[in-house]
Amino acid sequence: MVYAVETLASILSLLSSFKIAEPAASESIGEEVLYENWGGTRKSETPFGHVRTGGKIPLELRYNPSKDLPPDKLQKLTVSARSAGFVPVVLDEHRCGRRIKWWWRLDSNDISFGIYRSAPGQEKVAEHNDDFMVHPKFKLQTEFVPEDGEVSQPGKQPVPHML
Repeated sequence: MVYAVETLASILSLLSSFKIAEPAASESIGEEVLYENWGGTRKSETPFGHVRTGGKIPLELRYNPSKDLPPDKLQKLTVSARSAGFVPVVLDEHRCGRRIKWWWRLDSNDISFGIYRSAPGQEKVAEHNDDFMVHPKFKLQTEFVPEDGEVSQPGKQPVPHML
């Protein structure tokens, strides 16, 4: 995202004025999470850490279609609007270093995505109140570029995980 010079100046001004509330912020958020620029103890190469304030997008963050998975390694899932779909993943045993990875591309609109470990007896249900959250649900638009990610050590019980 690219900002106008005036907008960027306003954002930086607001961020710098955030220092006034340092004690309250570090108490409620935790000083180990806040970068030094905002009154915390977290180290960073830049004053704003990994928060990008605009400008040119670095090459390593740009979408590269050559890194897309081939179609034969993908599973198509069609979910109509305001509906839920899930993909059960059964993990039979606990192994150190295990990861669940995901990659998707949408034809249109947005997606809500999360990973839950099924509650006992609820393996065939998309979501249940007793499910254990492995990766919190988030909603995003991925119409123009694919979304990917992974979670390490997803669980220790041989129960389905739902993507």
